[in-house]
Amino acid sequence: KEAEAAELRVQLGVLQDEREELRDTALQQDLEHDALQTQLEEMLKYRNAGEARVAVLMDHLVNLLGRGDSSPASRARGGELLEEALADAEAHHGCGEKRLALFRSQLEEARRENRTRARRLSDLQSATTGIHTRMCQLQDWVLAQKLSPAEPLGAGASESSAVGRWLDEAASPRRQAEQTLSSAASPPGSA
Repeated sequence: KEAEAAELRVQLGVLQDEREELRDTALQQDLEHDALQTQLEEMLKYRNAGEARVAVLMDHLVNLLGRGDSSPASRARGGELLEEALADAEAHHGCGEKRLALFRSQLEEARRENRTRARRLSDLQSATTGIHTRMCQLQDWVLAQKLSPAEPLGAGASESSAVGRWLDEAASPRRQAEQTLSSAASPPGSA
């Protein structure tokens, strides 16, 4: 029964790991969706502003080409059109600066997220290495028990309980690492 319990604990650990991975994947997909939605909205605003700008510039071009006379009123109107075109170009430049700032902030956020994920991966790799080492030790112990001379009948129960304790101990570094990571990754004030 203890061996079955130990096996169930191992299966429970695997299922919990899978659940955590799925939760992390869903969270990542939500973050990516939000980022893409923001980009889509910005691109639509930029496209609409570009279309409006083209329309204004086309109107100015038609006005300038339609004026064949060189009277002072015509020149004054041409100057006004030129000032409007310049103001439009400056506004377009301001929109471009805002877009650049948005993309820079998204890039910085992605870099922060990558650093966090790299740290988490490193911690999980360390925990996995610890588990692997303990598994190797257990394997050596099991082989030593099998190769050693026969033991009294009551020894089997203590072996299975020792194996169960060992499995609990082997899983604890990974659990500790995951608990540390989840508490570090949770937003401030969410606990």
